[in-house]
Amino acid sequence: MAEDKPLTVVDAHGNTLPVWFIDFETFYDSKNKYSLTARNMSTVLYVRHPLFKAHGLSYVKPTGESGWVSHDNIQEFFDSIDWTKNAMAAFNTMFDSFIAYEH
Repeated sequence: MAEDKPLTVVDAHGNTLPVWFIDFETFYDSKNKYSLTARNMSTVLYVRHPLFKAHGLSYVKPTGESGWVSHDNIQEFFDSIDWTKNAMAAFNTMFDSFIAYEH
């Protein structure tokens, strides 16, 4: 992807927004049934559980550069992006966007 031509999307209002791709990596403990694959563990219960921890996230900027943000820097990362002028996409948007919203 060219540095001068970011990946964009047009929103419902006709605004063209650069797209950031996000993928959280989180703690799980399948032995103790704290996992998204555990019976009766919904995304909401998993993310709101006291054991929840985002180890960090990987990202791809609209220009194609990628990187990693560790747990201690997640808030700073999200605060550094003007989300009124940028869009977010994820492999599992329900999961990743809920984490971004909740934490």
